[in-house]
Amino acid sequence: MRTQILPKNRGKDRGKNRGGVDSNLILQSILRGKSALLCACLGGSMWSLAFAPFFILPAAYISFALPCLWVAFEPRETQKAAKIPLLVFAWAFCANITSLYWITYAVYLSFGQSLLGAGVAAIALLLFCCYLSLFPLGAFFAQRLLLRRTSSESATLRIGTFVCTFVLAESLRSVLLGGFPWNLAGYAWNISIMMLQVNALGGIALTSLLALCSYAIAALAAYYLLARGTRRGIRKDIRKNIHKAYIHKACIHKACIHKACLCAVLSLAIPASATAFGAWRLQSAPELDKSSPIVRIVQPNIQQDKKWREQDAIDNFRRAVQLSKTQRADSISLLLWPETSFPYRLKTEDEANGQPLVHPRIPQLIAIVPHWMVFGAVRESKRRDAKGYRNSLVMIDNFGRINGLYDKVRLVPFGESIPFSRYFLGNTIQTLTNFPSFESGGENSNLLKASPALTLSVQICYEAIFSESLPFSRLRKNHKRKDYSRDQADLLFNATNDGWFGRSSGPYQHLQIARVRAVERGIPFFRAANTGISAAFDAFGQEIARLPLGIEGWIDAPLAPKTKHLLLLDKVGNSLFWLLWASVSLTLILMRRKL
Repeated sequence: MRTQILPKNRGKDRGKNRGGVDSNLILQSILRGKSALLCACLGGSMWSLAFAPFFILPAAYISFALPCLWVAFEPRETQKAAKIPLLVFAWAFCANITSLYWITYAVYLSFGQSLLGAGVAAIALLLFCCYLSLFPLGAFFAQRLLLRRTSSESATLRIGTFVCTFVLAESLRSVLLGGFPWNLAGYAWNISIMMLQVNALGGIALTSLLALCSYAIAALAAYYLLARGTRRGIRKDIRKNIHKAYIHKACIHKACIHKACLCAVLSLAIPASATAFGAWRLQSAPELDKSSPIVRIVQPNIQQDKKWREQDAIDNFRRAVQLSKTQRADSISLLLWPETSFPYRLKTEDEANGQPLVHPRIPQLIAIVPHWMVFGAVRESKRRDAKGYRNSLVMIDNFGRINGLYDKVRLVPFGESIPFSRYFLGNTIQTLTNFPSFESGGENSNLLKASPALTLSVQICYEAIFSESLPFSRLRKNHKRKDYSRDQADLLFNATNDGWFGRSSGPYQHLQIARVRAVERGIPFFRAANTGISAAFDAFGQEIARLPLGIEGWIDAPLAPKTKHLLLLDKVGNSLFWLLWASVSLTLILMRRKL
């Protein structure tokens, strides 16, 4: 059946479908002129609503449908084709800037909350979001390159190819230049504790692929609703003269309606299946044992502008100590403080000796709080005639002896290290934390042993956002170091300081991203944050206790057990992700040859 184009004077309701919606007007809005750019900006902004703290999952479907429709309806004329990459870039840029706006607060604070700091913060955010937007744009060009020699107009082929390239682009974003796997598509599924369990199968990589497939199939349903006619007819009309293309009521192809309904069902079946799997898995979650060791998490809520002032160091120290010893302190087995919560620098001897000097404040601390504890501190290290700094976690026993050290490996670019500065100006440039570039801990072990029955696998700040399930993770520096070991660790501990982000969505996003690590490894996850959000989760990601953002306090949480059996992710790694990705790719290849 061919699409019939009626004359301009043939009825006032031309271009409208049976529901009264003008599909031609919608197509003009998302494909042509300034309205298309506006739709790209609004659609990209909606992407951030799917993540913490909003978790409006339908926003992800609506937002991701736009680039999918651009791919499906992409014109072949050179002049019009040049506009589609601009729309994709604008969509990605708005998605990033609305998700990461809180970065400006950190830069603004580091410049003393001055007018200069506001300008630098705005420029830094714009440049960073432009860099991140290159990855979705690269996925679009990769899709176009793969289909350059085919004359097929199949929307399924085009959208499916775009999803495959988009997933790989997100994976590259997680490793290039240190990596920044923030707000990957799968983190939107943290909306439900049941959907969260999919991460036990293949990690956040598999969850992101499933989520993007669900969004793309929904976009394919929208394509069939907008292009109600034969596949070739409507696309040819749109390409020739979009403002004249419309479909008469009698020419609506019923097969398109059927395909749209089928796509809608398939799109909803993916999250529904994930929910069913999660409900089944949670049935094996054990109840908390009241006789388990009690772990206290301290949240001193020290504002960032007062954190490193020498006149406030004693008050900050006393505040954390006071929170540590209040109410039922005798029943605590382990005490956890946030990142850099110890307000004094720990000096070390020469690296040849390797043993840190005990700060005089540590014996005072143990005299007041006689527990095993882990706290964050800035550690000075000397190598011959040079002096460096390391962001460290220190474990001390109930006698005040330093029992273990961990130095942060993945440093925040510009926050803790200046990229490539050692090749030009050494460590003379100050970072945003007002320290010279920190030294990386290399491949040092992240396991701290508190007792024969309790071993911690520790992470500092944004190290918790990295998952070994992501493709290309072996390309990352220090990939040989095991971040998590289910056989050896009993608890995942993340010490962080989110005071840099103020009262924004940043701390909420950071918490939800880190929470996935508990499900991926089947180990309980505890988090101590300076200003919040501090929380404790069991091995299934279920919340045990929480301290809200901007609240001074502490929480006592029982140590939940690990999962009884090895997870599929532990056995096969990210093989399940690659299997699904290869299956989708093979299907698209066969479809291309057939068409």
